Amino acid sequence: MTTHSRREFLRDAALAGATLAVGAPVLAGCGDGAATPAAGDSKLTFGGLTALTGAGAGSGIPMREGTMVALDKLKAEGHRLAAVFQDHKGEPNAGVGGYRKLVDERNVPAIILGFSSVISATTPLADRHKVLLLNPSGTGANLEGLGEYLLNTEALGSLHARAMAKYAFEQGKRRAGLLIVNNDSGTPQADNFIEVFQGAGGQIVVHEKFEPNQIDFGSQIAKIKPRNPDVMLVIGVVQETFYGIRRCVEAGIDAQYIANQGVEQEEAYEIAGKALEGVWYPAPVFDPTSNEPAVAEFIKRYKAKYDKDPIVLAAQWYQAVHILAEAAQAAPDLTGEALRAKILEIKTFDGVTGKTVFQENGTVLKPLHVKQIGSGFSKNVLTELPPEYV
Repeated sequence: MTTHSRREFLRDAALAGATLAVGAPVLAGCGDGAATPAAGDSKLTFGGLTALTGAGAGSGIPMREGTMVALDKLKAEGHRLAAVFQDHKGEPNAGVGGYRKLVDERNVPAIILGFSSVISATTPLADRHKVLLLNPSGTGANLEGLGEYLLNTEALGSLHARAMAKYAFEQGKRRAGLLIVNNDSGTPQADNFIEVFQGAGGQIVVHEKFEPNQIDFGSQIAKIKPRNPDVMLVIGVVQETFYGIRRCVEAGIDAQYIANQGVEQEEAYEIAGKALEGVWYPAPVFDPTSNEPAVAEFIKRYKAKYDKDPIVLAAQWYQAVHILAEAAQAAPDLTGEALRAKILEIKTFDGVTGKTVFQENGTVLKPLHVKQIGSGFSKNVLTELPPEYV
């Protein structure tokens, strides 16, 4: 965690009256203590489970920040919500430990969480305990239908991969190379990209895999470069994506690069620098320059609290908190079972990342932006793809 980010973290926790001991939960929002899931109780304390330290903190801290801004807004509107955060450091085992603390010690009926590997590890527990899991940001293709109590509030990586394969072919790309993390998130994304790209008439000229946490890609690049791809899909967990693009560009592989939305993080630019310029990536329909009232209010509140512009991860968690709040207001009680049922009953939610329409398998239909990193680390929308695009 950077010095600046840690200062913000301590400030938020102090404002919320949190006790900051090592491994202790961080309480944020309005209200004190855990929710008692009783009918008619308008107060809800939910869990937040993300990486606040470690390699994934560059993603996790904006997630928590988006939550804090949502809680501020909802408190001003009269809602009674609070969030208790646990730091999973981007590690599945720590995620399971954090889940158990939230459920066993804090009695939360719902958890908003990030990182596909952690979501995969905790979903079986949530199904057993009937704890609602909301996933606003993990895009692992394996999350589709993974558990009854897992609801994904954004499109998953399988849809992202299929959309980008079709888009790349429509832009004239015909020779695709893949550099993909070898796990249950990367492999399905590669499979979906290949299916659509080849189905459209494109050719997969090289497909290389790497292990999680790998940052040296010499052996893979030695096989990729002679194949001369005109488009490269590079998918890692977090940092691997940034290093993978950087190493490929440094090796002289002249292709159109496609990555995931993680390239919007400041950490991405710190690692890859100018190598990111021109990269395409799919992202939720969130425009930080928008004058649309709900988006403009979020951006104003976020900048006032953190003195910086929000990235899409913050917007995704902000929207997830609003979805949970709307369900809590309408549900007959505050159990995970009742909250899940109410979200699926309401089905359609408007918000800062576009209209969210839940499906019975826990996925959503949403439009997507295709964005591009420009000079000076600008993020530019190239086009908007409708939900039915793929």
